[in-house]
Amino acid sequence: MSFYYDMWDKLEGKYKDEFLPFIKEYKNELNMREAVFIGRAGQGVWTLGELLCAALIENGKYAKTVFVMPGDRRASLARMYVRYSDKPTIFPSSYIYDPDEVVICDTSLAYFQSVIWDYDVPALLRIMGKDTLCLVNTTQSSKELGLNYQGRLATVDATSIAINLLGSPEHTNTPILGAYIAATKVIKLEEFEEALKRYHNPRGEHFFSGVRAEKNIQAARMGYGNLKFLEG
Repeated sequence: MSFYYDMWDKLEGKYKDEFLPFIKEYKNELNMREAVFIGRAGQGVWTLGELLCAALIENGKYAKTVFVMPGDRRASLARMYVRYSDKPTIFPSSYIYDPDEVVICDTSLAYFQSVIWDYDVPALLRIMGKDTLCLVNTTQSSKELGLNYQGRLATVDATSIAINLLGSPEHTNTPILGAYIAATKVIKLEEFEEALKRYHNPRGEHFFSGVRAEKNIQAARMGYGNLKFLEG
């Protein structure tokens, strides 16, 4: 394992010194933002990204998602990469290495490191700048989380909202999206709610309708209202 982490540190240094300036210049030119949503299979991470992009596109932005789930089983690591901008652009189909926002849908994944799945969440948080956002689904304080992170840290108890409103601790995607919108102001909450009612998933299914739509809108509102920014 020590070899792996030594190698990671060297690659991280090379990335920050040689590639990061070009990526930042490209993003600034296009007014593009990048977000990484990290969760577990069954939490609706895939729907979360698709729904967010649908809402952004409906409101005049350009957006793209890339979904990654190495294991075909419930509770395995799932990641949704979202890129969006105010200008037309060709979005790369790749991992996001320098996100503007990281959203952690399961508290335990804030410490996730795996050689097998080639992913290291603490290393990702470590390279993020002071203007970036890390939103965690948790009730813990900044001290309890103990993250090596220098940007804006926010939390929302999306699990409790999901249990109380949606009947399952896994249905955290809409309360997390509500909190994400509150933190980023990328669109208005009302615009998101209207997009949710019209949302059809990539299979053409009208996913949120009737009681399901109303409950998920209420969950998003509670997520929006219960966002907390932590000090230190």
